[in-house]
Amino acid sequence: MIIYKSEDFQIALGLIKAFKFKEFLEILNNLSNNIQNSTELLTKIAYVKWKLGKNEEALLDCEKAISLDSSNPEIYKNKGNILLKLHKIKEALACFEKAIDIEKTYVHAFLGKGIILTELGKKEEALAYYEKAIEIDPNDAYAYNSKGNLLKDLKQIEEALLCYDKAIQIDSNFAYAYNGKGNLLKDLKQIEEAFACYDKAIIIYPTYVNCYVNKGNLLFAQRKNEEALSCYEKALEIDSSNFNCYINKGYFLRNLGKYQEALTCLNKAILINPNIAQAYDEKGNILNCLKKYDEALKYLNKAIEINSNFSLAFNDKGVLLKNIGKNEEALECYNKAINLSPDLVQAYINKGVLLKDLGKNEEALECYNKAIEIDSNKVEAYFNQGILLKDLGKYEKALEFYNKAINIDSNYIQAYNNKGIILEYFGRNGDALVCYNKAIEIDPTKENVYKNKGNLLIKLAKYNEALDCYNKVIQMNKKILIGILTKD
Repeated sequence: MIIYKSEDFQIALGLIKAFKFKEFLEILNNLSNNIQNSTELLTKIAYVKWKLGKNEEALLDCEKAISLDSSNPEIYKNKGNILLKLHKIKEALACFEKAIDIEKTYVHAFLGKGIILTELGKKEEALAYYEKAIEIDPNDAYAYNSKGNLLKDLKQIEEALLCYDKAIQIDSNFAYAYNGKGNLLKDLKQIEEAFACYDKAIIIYPTYVNCYVNKGNLLFAQRKNEEALSCYEKALEIDSSNFNCYINKGYFLRNLGKYQEALTCLNKAILINPNIAQAYDEKGNILNCLKKYDEALKYLNKAIEINSNFSLAFNDKGVLLKNIGKNEEALECYNKAINLSPDLVQAYINKGVLLKDLGKNEEALECYNKAIEIDSNKVEAYFNQGILLKDLGKYEKALEFYNKAINIDSNYIQAYNNKGIILEYFGRNGDALVCYNKAIEIDPTKENVYKNKGNLLIKLAKYNEALDCYNKVIQMNKKILIGILTKD
């Protein structure tokens, strides 16, 4: 094996550590005559191309490196990572196991195998591999970061945070740990701290695609749509072949009601990688929103065909089936989703909504309570429980749950709207008006809020202001004339 000790090569290795992958390849061009005969160079190039999303090229470099030296565990580790990115799970697993066969204490092969076991839902086995990696090398930041990611998924929050902090303690410029910590802090609703972590990761690693996507998702959750879009666009500027970016951007656009733009994103994701269940699932969700139910069902079934353990796809299929009146089949899908992922909060909420519609109120309440037990910050669980309690005539209790929803998300429009309705029932018209105004301040495009505000203003004999509200509704949707005085 040829090992380069030239100044250029040493500089190039430093660029990898600094996450400057494109600059690394530029320097390697100067060594181009030697690349084809150097296992070390080919191995590093494969790693860098993988980081840049050039997976097929990276795979070819790995094959060339293996043909030169089949006893280098790093090559098999790199090949395993590439195959994992291409969703070739069994082949990736074989590569990590080959690396471990060659070198029994090769930490990063243990980490790769742990990632695969996590993907396969074998989380306890995965944890054992991460702990073995830490036992082999207690100063490996990657090992602590990987363990932190898994512990976060297992809801072992404090332990996960300790792992991220340990990774950062080992390497204060370890961007992946800042990103992971940011994701954890986001879940804990520590929003400013989460942004600080993402920003730190991006400063260290300016082309960190997944971090831009995560920051974009958080900005979207904070209703900072322009900034969120900027993050998605930046991620795609860095790596236009990253299907995950297109999936997340598509999800973002769907939630803004920009369905055709969202479909374009999902079509690109599927074109880049036709074997990613998440892309078919999200495309199915978009088509569901467009009421193209047959097409939507086809894509949701495709997602499940690719990954029969994809709990979110069963949940989303349940939403579609409910929309077309197939309630029993929808219920089966929600139950399947919960069986696959007992902590999938959204499935409990959706199941609760369906049970409420079927008149099974006690069972619906159990679902909402379970959702809150799993995630005490899940705003939709409190909101939907408030709706159910209102329908049961338990107005004070409903008000309590709407207040909880607002405490979690101070920009939750429908919670303000529904709170206003309850306050009207109690004769607290001034407070109700404050709620409607707050909802309109957050989003001035909600027809039902203007309608409810107009109805209240009529009661208060403020007819001109009421007329302004009704005109707003007509401007937004001129078809809404009948029932304009009917509160919803």
